[in-house]
Amino acid sequence: MVVELLAVGADPNIKDKFLGKTALMNAAQMNHIETIKVLLAAPNVDPNITDELGGWTALIWAVVKGDNLETIKALLTNKAINLNIQTVYGSTALISAVIKNNLDVVKALMANQNIDLDIIADDGKTAFDNAKSDEMRQLLKKPTTAEYMASHNLKVICSEKENE
Repeated sequence: MVVELLAVGADPNIKDKFLGKTALMNAAQMNHIETIKVLLAAPNVDPNITDELGGWTALIWAVVKGDNLETIKALLTNKAINLNIQTVYGSTALISAVIKNNLDVVKALMANQNIDLDIIADDGKTAFDNAKSDEMRQLLKKPTTAEYMASHNLKVICSEKENE
């Protein structure tokens, strides 16, 4: 039915009157992966729209209520998706996944180079601060400069000033 509605010009970004959710948010919450793919293929879909209740995006709905890795991966295929949008309480998809202690979802989100680990929610905590296990903390730990350089095969080149 979504394909047919889009074919006749339906706006994929229209919000319902109850919670102000889009079709993409509902599909994400209900783990309707095929519907997500159809909606994301629409040229005018905006995956970053927030609902009227808590400022949740489709990605946050998928993380908090859908809790399905394949749904989240489907959403992450959209290049326009902003992983760092904060809810009215300052939470993000990453912070929500960490609070739910969902390591697989955190890994999927962390695979995106645009993820911001430094976002602080209204409770004053980052994703790292909310980590419940050593494995989660290790995953969220920012690399030191030396670790970053080693992982990117970078070398420090120093030049010495000539004595005058």
